[in-house]
Amino acid sequence: MIKLEHLSKYYHEENLVSRGIVDVSLEFKLGEFVAITGESGSGKSTLLNVIAGIDSYEEGELYINGEPTSAYDDEDWNNYRKSKIGFIFQNYHLIDSYTVYENIDAALVLNNVPLHERRQKVNDIIARVGLSEFKHTRSAKLSGGQKQRVAIARALAKDTQIIVADEPTGNLDVASGKAIVELLGEISKDKLVIVVSHNYPQIEPFATRKIRLANGKLVEDRVLKKVPPVEVSEVPTVNKKQSHALYFAWKNFLKQPKRTTIMLLVTLFAVIFTSIGTANLFTSIQNFQSSMGLSYGSKFPNSSQTRLVAKRDDGGVWQEEDTKRIKAFSNVSSVMLLDELSDKTFPLMGLFPAAIPNGQYEYIYDEDMSEYYYPRSPFYREYYSELKIYKGRAPKAPGEFVLTYDYAKYFTNNVDWKIGKTNYYQTYSGVDYGELKLVGFVVKSGVDASSAFFSHDDLQKIYSNSRVSLIKNVWQYFTLNDKIEGNLSDAFYMDSYDFYVDPSLTLGHVRLEAPTLEYLSNYDIKIARYPGNGEIEVIPDIEVSLKENATLNTFVIYVSQADVDKYVPVPQNNQVSIYVSDPMFKKITKKQISNRGYRVIDISGTVDPLTKLLLGFLSMFTIISFLIGQAFSALIVYFILRTILVNKMKDYAILTTIGLDRKDIKKVSFLELVIPFSISFLLSLLIFIILRASVISSFITPILLNINIIVLLAILLITIGLSLIIAQLFFKYVKKKSLLSEIKGGSYL
Repeated sequence: MIKLEHLSKYYHEENLVSRGIVDVSLEFKLGEFVAITGESGSGKSTLLNVIAGIDSYEEGELYINGEPTSAYDDEDWNNYRKSKIGFIFQNYHLIDSYTVYENIDAALVLNNVPLHERRQKVNDIIARVGLSEFKHTRSAKLSGGQKQRVAIARALAKDTQIIVADEPTGNLDVASGKAIVELLGEISKDKLVIVVSHNYPQIEPFATRKIRLANGKLVEDRVLKKVPPVEVSEVPTVNKKQSHALYFAWKNFLKQPKRTTIMLLVTLFAVIFTSIGTANLFTSIQNFQSSMGLSYGSKFPNSSQTRLVAKRDDGGVWQEEDTKRIKAFSNVSSVMLLDELSDKTFPLMGLFPAAIPNGQYEYIYDEDMSEYYYPRSPFYREYYSELKIYKGRAPKAPGEFVLTYDYAKYFTNNVDWKIGKTNYYQTYSGVDYGELKLVGFVVKSGVDASSAFFSHDDLQKIYSNSRVSLIKNVWQYFTLNDKIEGNLSDAFYMDSYDFYVDPSLTLGHVRLEAPTLEYLSNYDIKIARYPGNGEIEVIPDIEVSLKENATLNTFVIYVSQADVDKYVPVPQNNQVSIYVSDPMFKKITKKQISNRGYRVIDISGTVDPLTKLLLGFLSMFTIISFLIGQAFSALIVYFILRTILVNKMKDYAILTTIGLDRKDIKKVSFLELVIPFSISFLLSLLIFIILRASVISSFITPILLNINIIVLLAILLITIGLSLIIAQLFFKYVKKKSLLSEIKGGSYL
């Protein structure tokens, strides 16, 4: 069955060469119980390892069933160990985290035995070695004798023709050792059992043949008992192509809780750190664009990164069908018909001065930060149902509105302005707002945070009322002349004064409220306007009245609604603002809308070459900083995970001796990294989903909102790539180690 012809094995270490075995010729057959003896260093273990395919040889030939093995490659030796050799070691070489059942079952898994057959076979073998009551006990908790019985059971489970045992009783007491030798003697009736032992008397009663080595040479080969011939049965060929990497990777993940916990913590840190870092990268670049005012000038003050401006290709009035068509795109969150209001701000501070403590109309004091903050007035936005409410509720009744969450810390913690409080400031800067009520705060991205959301009807009302203040663009100034016709040297420009509508006035009639009538009696009061025909018109019919409790030079001008309608007509609604959910996909959305027959511009695009250059520099610096931080994090993760894998090398070696392809070590280690990374990815996704539903801080929340599917997919690919790199480098390290050194253990274990 096994034949050795002039076999020699040498060990090379630096400039020294030592011999393991020299010119050994032997032949073994089924039914033999062979005892290999000799002093320490005589070469007996080397001979056993060469026969078992654990170690190589340099000279001579080893035949297996008449087939020479000198041309065997790694795959051939692996298949040999898998299908023809059962191993029993002095140190048992069980996987400590596996139960008795799982250690034995592993050998059958590697030999592709179906599940239903494995269960019955494993239970029968466990009963045969007397360990049924310990079937579900982890091998680390067994006694030495019990562990050796598990090792024998595992060898039996493979149902191989050859059993090799290296000092199987070396760590056992006399009674346990005797029981193990008896069991091996029973096994040898239809198998070839080769045992290396320094305690020959213990084995002698059961041995059929004795081989003794000295200094690597064969000095004795004596038959102790004649054995009847045993018919050599055909050993089924194991499917070499079947991989068991996923099975053992998942098994190790479940059965090694301490290592698994460490790996989960490390991978969770890596995923979250990379996710937040990537999202922060996008947020920083977007904030650069917003803070640097990268817009189309003063025409579009609201340069939100989420905003697009669109018209129909034919220039016609925007229809309801257009809105439905645009909203059908997945990245479109809302369409605002009153585009003109998109670039106007809601006078938050001016409307509610009672909200500001200590009479500070410009700044809000934050005691925790010991600094003054000025929350800028938000842009008008139309409320849509997909907005997530952070505090309070959505607007329902007329006059109700919500603010984005960045105002929450100012107006719910530091000041008296509370959710649900009604504010009765009817007018401000010529605009009649009526009764307003703050009912909640909504969560929005940091690149689109400063917004006040009103219902469509409220926006229509605000827009209509704001037309009154626009009349100052036509009525440029009024004069207080010292009864000198046409002298404009004392002109008071309209930009300094407010306009309001007086329902009692008719077209061309104006009423002026002044702080004192006596002051005005010395002047010839005139109001001039530019109707657009290039001429100056002077309003002759001016009524002057007293404005009570007014300071000097405080004037209010009242005009008729007819004048407002004449000089500030309501424009046709032929331009809209389209807001996207995620600015990362804005270019794609813009192209989709353009392809449907609309003219679209991205008003956050830069047009200033110098600013563009500065933005590029800042973006590049941010990207480089991001990459450095990620590289440093990856190195930490790499060394921790690599250390964990190195400490699993003994388990990998044990699996290799029972049939795991050495190439599969790379797959197993890769999957052992991918599994915790994948679980960490899913956990992170769940954490992000939960956190996005709430506001953590004005710094963290915008970052969380920028973690989208692209960021998450990028993180998943990065972690898989990192796993592949670690597994590849680890496998290169494994390839430098011989299987024998892995089995014996080393300084790395």
